[in-house]
Amino acid sequence: MFDTQLNTAEYISLSTQKRDGSTVETPVWFAQDGDKIYVFTEGNAGKVKRLRNFP
Repeated sequence: MFDTQLNTAEYISLSTQKRDGSTVETPVWFAQDGDKIYVFTEGNAGKVKRLRNFP
């Protein structure tokens, strides 16, 4: 299971990569379901574009 800090946290830091190779860290809402973590954000957010380019 995950660290107990995740049980009380509202956000986690998601690191995504830009085309130039640099990274962007962004706080995102999340939810746990067993051993999986789901991240919530707007579909047109920049982080979604970066995730599509560099999964």
